[in-house]
This record gives sequence, C-alpha cells and structure tokens, in this order.
Amino acid sequence: MSLQLEKAANYFIPGSLLAVSIASSSGTLRALIHLALEDNRYAHILLVPAASMLMLWLRRDTQRLDRAAFAPALSFSLAGLIVSGGSLAIGDSDLRLAASTLGILLLGISVAIQCFGIKMDRSAAFPLLLLLACVPAPASIMDHVVAFLQHASAETTSMLFRLAGTPFTRDGFVFSFRDVDIEVAEQCSGIRSAILTTLGSILAGQLFLHRGWTRAGFALLSLPVLILKNAARIAGITWLGLYVDPAFFTGELHRYSGLPFSLLSVGILLPIFSGLRRLEAKV
Repeated sequence: MSLQLEKAANYFIPGSLLAVSIASSSGTLRALIHLALEDNRYAHILLVPAASMLMLWLRRDTQRLDRAAFAPALSFSLAGLIVSGGSLAIGDSDLRLAASTLGILLLGISVAIQCFGIKMDRSAAFPLLLLLACVPAPASIMDHVVAFLQHASAETTSMLFRLAGTPFTRDGFVFSFRDVDIEVAEQCSGIRSAILTTLGSILAGQLFLHRGWTRAGFALLSLPVLILKNAARIAGITWLGLYVDPAFFTGELHRYSGLPFSLLSVGILLPIFSGLRRLEAKV
C-alpha cells in the first residue's frame, strides 16, 4: 500500500498542475477550436491530438515504464506555468495563443515524464513531440507558406498546360484562355491538404518505416506530390470548364474536388511508400 501511495504522490503534483492549467485555460482551448474550424490553415489542430493518442495506444506494448522522475517532471510543470502565465503579457494575439498553447503542452509532457520516466522509450516520445504541431504558427508565417504553395501550384499548373498543348497566356497567377481568365488564388494554394498530407506521411513513416532516412525521405517527397495534385486539380477543372461546360468553373466540383484529387496523391504516395519499405528490407 505504501508503494502505491508513493506512486500516487509522485503523479499528484504534475497531474494537479496540468488539471489546473487546462481548467484555467479554457479560453485558450476555445480559441484553438475556433481557429481550427474557421481557418483552414489550422485545421490540423483538431486532428493532431487524436493522432498522437492513437500512436501511443498502438505502441503501448513497446513502451518501457521507468521509475518516476519527479524532479524533471516538476521542472516541465513549472516551465509550463511560466510560459502560460507569461503569455498573458504578450500583446500580439497570435503569439499569445501560441505561447498559451505551448504552456499547456509543457504541462502535458511533465505528466508523461512522470508516467514513463525521463528516459522514456522513443515510441512514446514521438507522439508527445507531435503535439507541438498544435501550437499555431503566427499568421505571418502561414502567409509565407501559403504564398510558396500558391506560386508552386501556379508553376506546376503552367507546366501541365504546356504538356497538354493547351494555349494560354499568363500574368502572374492569372491564366487567360480565349475569353476566360482563371486565377490561382490563395484559396487554391492547398494549404490544408499540404499540412494534412505532410502529417499523414510523418505518421505513416513512424508507424511502418524503420529507418530515419526513409521516414524523412517519405515526408519530404509528400511535398512535391501534393503540389502536383493541387496543380492537377486546377488544370482538370480548367479543362472541364473550357471543353465540357463553363459551369465547372463555379460548380460543385470546384468547391468539393479536394477529396477526389486527394486520392490522386495517395495513389502516387503508396508506390513510393512500398518502394521505401522494400529498400529498407534490402539494406
């Protein structure tokens, strides 16, 4: 009974600090949920915790339970409280939300250290580090990412038009065809698909690949694949609008074509994934 009480005491302080922080940070959680639902650049925030918990569950048999690490856990707890408290003094709303979220995550890591020990198995460490993706990047950084994807999608779309022999003229992000002009706008950058595809590639690599270089390679290869997918979506809708029915420019396919074209990226990534697994077996 004394051993059980000792374990309970070791978990009490970090766990209590986490509970108090979450209870006092309900405004942060509401802001995160609202941001994820209203801005597609942050849609992944709702999926990352579920993915992290799923990985922990799938790897539960490989995790080593080390002895309790009270001091390191308490250090992370205090760091989390300091970051959360310091976020109140930040004037910029984006940075304040990011700091507050980071504070909650540090408190969560403190509880994980208490449960798994300071030398926790990597199978538990990665899902916990993945939670850092919940920290929302400032809008200025996301704007640069969107601009990059917008430019890359426009360039790749231009290449597809040339390969298909489609006559057009171009002025920046605007493509002109006969009497029709289309623009690769920010909404066409595919930012949500890019983030979700990258996260999915990282998760697949962690779960089913066994070498660091194959995991990193698969995650990096997902970027050109999703850019090609996005360009194929833009070009495909344009061809349908030009040669089948102009209604395709503004119809349901234009609005909801993300999922069908996402299957294209999956169809490209699966052979790459299989090839990396076979390469691992040979090396």
